[in-house]
Amino acid sequence: MKSNHLAFRIIFALVILIPVLGEQRNLSTPLSRLVGHWKDNVGTEWYFSKPSEEQFGSLIRVYSVREIKNMLGNPNLKLSAQKRQIIEEGAGKAFRCEYAVATQEPAGEQIEIEIRFKNPRDPDLLFREHVEFFWEEVKVQERFCVKKDGKRTFFNVPFLGCMEDDALNALIYMDQKTSPEDIK
Repeated sequence: MKSNHLAFRIIFALVILIPVLGEQRNLSTPLSRLVGHWKDNVGTEWYFSKPSEEQFGSLIRVYSVREIKNMLGNPNLKLSAQKRQIIEEGAGKAFRCEYAVATQEPAGEQIEIEIRFKNPRDPDLLFREHVEFFWEEVKVQERFCVKKDGKRTFFNVPFLGCMEDDALNALIYMDQKTSPEDIK
C-alpha cells in the first residue's frame, strides 16, 4: 500500500516538474531575455519573437485603452481629427512590426533595435507627429535596458541612459509567448 502511494507521489511530482524544467528561458544576452511576452504600466502588451536567419523578429503590440487615452490626452500633441480617430480605433487591437537588432552588449543589459512598422494605422506610428497618412516605410530606433534576471526591461532614454522607473517606462515579463493567441 505504501509503495503505491509513494509511486503516485513520484509520478505526480514528475508530471508537475517536467514541463517547468523543460522550458528554461535563455537569459544569456539582452536579445535572448527580450524574447517573450511583456506588459507595460498602462496595460499595453508587447510580444517579441526571436529574430530569424535574416535577423528579423516580430514585435506585436496590443494597445490598452488606457495607453490610447494617455496618448490622446497629451495637450501638447497636435493631431488632426482623422489621426485622432484612427488612434482611438487602435485600442485593444494587435499591431505587428518587424525588428532587427542594431547593437547589443552581449554580456551586458543594453540593446538597440530598429522597429519597422508594417501597418500605417499603428497608434504608435501615428502618434509620431512627423508621420503622415501616405504609406512610407518608417523605421524607429528604440533602446532598452534588459535586466539580467529577465524580469524587467526599461526604455533607455537618449542622453539619460537606463531610467529604472517602474511607474514610467518599465516592461514586466509575463511569459514566453511570442504572439497573442488570437492572431497566430
